Amino acid sequence: MAVIRTALLLLLMLASGLAGISYEILYGRLFGNMIGDQFVVSAAVLITFLLGIGIGALFAWRLLRWLWLIEGAIGAIALLLVAGRDAIEYLLYHGWPMAGIGGSLLFCCTFLLLPALLIGCSVPLFAHLLQREGMRERIFSIVYATYNLGAAATALLIEFWLLRRFGIGTTIILFAGVNLTVGLLLFLLYRDEPPPEQPASIGWVELTGGEWLALLLASIASAAFQLWAIKIAEMVLGPFRDSFAIVLAIVLTGLVLGAAAVRLWRWRLTTVLALAAAGMIASGLLLQPVMTGYAWIYHLTIDHLAANTLLKITALTLLLLLPATAFGATIPALLRDEEHLAHDSGQLLFASALANSAGFLLMTLLLHRALAYGGQLLALIALTLIALIAAADGRRLRAILTAGVLACCALLVVGRWWNENLLYIGHTSFEDRDDLAWNLDRFDFADAWRGFQDVFSISWMDGDPYFFINGYISIPLNNPSEKVVGAVSSIFAPRLDQALVLGLGSGATASAVGRFFGHTDVVEINPVVRANLFRMRRWNYDIEQNPRVAIHVDDAIHFMRIAPAPRYDLILNTVTTPLYFSSSKLYSSDFFRDVKRNLKPNGLYVTWMDSRIGNRGADIILRTLQGSFRHCALLYIKSAYFLLLASDAPIRAFHPDLAAQDPLVRRDLWRHRINAAWLQYQLLTTDAWRLIGDRRAPRNTLDHPALEFAMSGGREHDLSRFRKRLYHAIRHHAMRAAALPGAVWDPGAAVVHAHRMLHDSTIYHRVRDTLAAEEPRLVARWNHALLVQDRMAVAFAPTAEHFYRLGKRLLDLRRYGKAAEAFRHTLQLDERYHNAHFNLAACNEAKHRLEAALRHYRREVELEPEDAEAVYRVARVLVKMKRMKQAADWFARAEAMRRKQPPSFYYYRGLMEAASGARTQAIADLTRALGINEADRDILDLLLRLKREQAAAR
Repeated sequence: MAVIRTALLLLLMLASGLAGISYEILYGRLFGNMIGDQFVVSAAVLITFLLGIGIGALFAWRLLRWLWLIEGAIGAIALLLVAGRDAIEYLLYHGWPMAGIGGSLLFCCTFLLLPALLIGCSVPLFAHLLQREGMRERIFSIVYATYNLGAAATALLIEFWLLRRFGIGTTIILFAGVNLTVGLLLFLLYRDEPPPEQPASIGWVELTGGEWLALLLASIASAAFQLWAIKIAEMVLGPFRDSFAIVLAIVLTGLVLGAAAVRLWRWRLTTVLALAAAGMIASGLLLQPVMTGYAWIYHLTIDHLAANTLLKITALTLLLLLPATAFGATIPALLRDEEHLAHDSGQLLFASALANSAGFLLMTLLLHRALAYGGQLLALIALTLIALIAAADGRRLRAILTAGVLACCALLVVGRWWNENLLYIGHTSFEDRDDLAWNLDRFDFADAWRGFQDVFSISWMDGDPYFFINGYISIPLNNPSEKVVGAVSSIFAPRLDQALVLGLGSGATASAVGRFFGHTDVVEINPVVRANLFRMRRWNYDIEQNPRVAIHVDDAIHFMRIAPAPRYDLILNTVTTPLYFSSSKLYSSDFFRDVKRNLKPNGLYVTWMDSRIGNRGADIILRTLQGSFRHCALLYIKSAYFLLLASDAPIRAFHPDLAAQDPLVRRDLWRHRINAAWLQYQLLTTDAWRLIGDRRAPRNTLDHPALEFAMSGGREHDLSRFRKRLYHAIRHHAMRAAALPGAVWDPGAAVVHAHRMLHDSTIYHRVRDTLAAEEPRLVARWNHALLVQDRMAVAFAPTAEHFYRLGKRLLDLRRYGKAAEAFRHTLQLDERYHNAHFNLAACNEAKHRLEAALRHYRREVELEPEDAEAVYRVARVLVKMKRMKQAADWFARAEAMRRKQPPSFYYYRGLMEAASGARTQAIADLTRALGINEADRDILDLLLRLKREQAAAR
């Protein structure tokens, strides 16, 4: 019977562990949905749980008979928080007396402190119950391992199944049911037992001063190392929730293995600390080889979520498990006397929790901001080695020697094998071995700045600057796409009074919007991005100096809920892809309700998607938007980068010339050969609802973030099926539908602009073919648009190259006089410009200015002696000028330079030969010319005339 009771107790302990850690994760999501995923929320949740669990553990021994009630209360509080979340949110925004960061921090702590205190009581009290059941040896190690085994399983279970299947609220209810069940079973199991004897005040655990110091330092290093590991995981695997879940699961597994190792091998504290330092050294040494191997294997797992997740777990386990196991053994290694188990373990857990909180603060406030990641690792190793020396009261010399050897190893590893650049090339580089090698090879350097928990960098590759934030790397900062997003969104806004841009980033998009609107609010969640915005001023029109732009460091959800409404004519969402942490919230139906509350009547909401959304993700976004807005249009930015424009009013290009009327924007876009006057032509359809493939796709909500889970499923990272539907949805009338009555809509300009933005993609070809079928004069309009482009290039930058391009365009259109003028400008700027003399000569020849033509053809031959065509053209002009003897020498020279000649070569040489009396040779050349070009009437007439003359002479 005792064995059964013990086994049941262990099972209940495992279930309690399953539920315990879940609340830290789930409450973080719950309050993040209310307040937003700001640093203050994550900090409040973490510190509250660390301190609450520590304090709960410290006083747990006073509550020996009430474990059943504590477990039940944990579940009951969870149910109350879920049931009352609307009321809690209302209190936050309408009744909470404190505003700002301090108010949000206190709000979170108020609601989370009690459950954290109760959860902290569990481990010491379960240990006490096991002791009552007759277990006598290493009880705490068993309890610690069992409880954290459940917690490790929970970390993965929540992220990879429960939330995807049930959503946040239902998952909390499920775990609340676990706690209530545990409480009920504990009550039934021990209701007939006499209450345990309450011990008198015992005092503190009997440890030496060095051991207390070692515990505190090791706990500080452990917490800081966990944060370091999370950042490394974000930067190489991506800033995803599953990266965090895997790191958390490995850390908790380390606690299990550490407790088991102490029980099996009786590890001393000095052994534990030496292993922790060695494990961190191994983490630094193995990072590049492990991630290189990851890149080699990744493509084999991309279509299988389980295999892909297993690969990530394997990579992080190789990097983190040894130090996590060593740190996990710290408290079990110190708990030698188990006579007063609940009391002593509670004190150690309390001290460790306090030190963990200090480690969190040390990492966020000092180490992360002051040191590169290699330097942070060295600091944590040093802290652990100091703890090692402090713990070795009787063997101090040996500990110092061990610490010295490990310190030398750490310096060698970080100095020689640690590659900091690996962290700044973007997590997608690790998804392909060739991409990894290529990006490392072209990486120049990173200008990195770290905040409390975020890292921002301008990563330079092949001379181009890339915006980098927490493992995500964007398109180059000097790429015009983000400014196009801001400009084209403004063109379709119904009014230009007030705008809101969600996501500052480099400032490029917001700066474009800020130039067009009377006032623009910009919301950025990352303080480190805001603090370093001035470093990107060359790429964002120096947005900080625009008096019409106000920048707010806040979470978009929080900002939208505290803003007075309705307020904005345009709300533009530019945050990173929904796969990253909190971004998917800005694609939820809950958020869209906040958007509509903040939009003026018929205001415009704009969001974006690219190939990373996937076909399933595109359906979820469109279905969710459809639940909130009546109309939705789609515009292209690139071939796999689209904007969705949503409103309750039909989508219209209200300000088609807006970007072209701003000299700075117009000139800046033109540097990339983008005509600001043609941005309106990027609209492909005003009925994006037709592009939904699965009408039963779920709608994305805060409680059930289906979009985040669809994107992290590992199967689809392209828009192939969506693009196929889009291809068939592109129609002439659909493209013109947004034009205002009477507005100019130029199909030629639409085709030219599409080719510039989309290149030779299938979408471009569909646009071109669709307009060609409906516009009989498309070719003429197309040529005119190309000519407009070249004239604009000359107007913005009158360089030799631009004049030459204009001249070529005019020459192709047979506008020889204007073409000659353009080529003369080219030569004034660069007398040796390639082929400029040749084309100017061609214009003069076409206008029968033969002397000028001859002069420039000869100059071309001087500059390009191997240009056989120029040599032939000299001969041709000489024939036209009746200078046959000179022409013969040039024909001979041209024939020697190339074997295959055009028909005109033989025609003009035939003319020369006929004029010189060499009829036989003339007839032979003309016959060859006619054989190459049978349709040339001039050749045929001349040939017949020469044959008649030859026959008459006979």
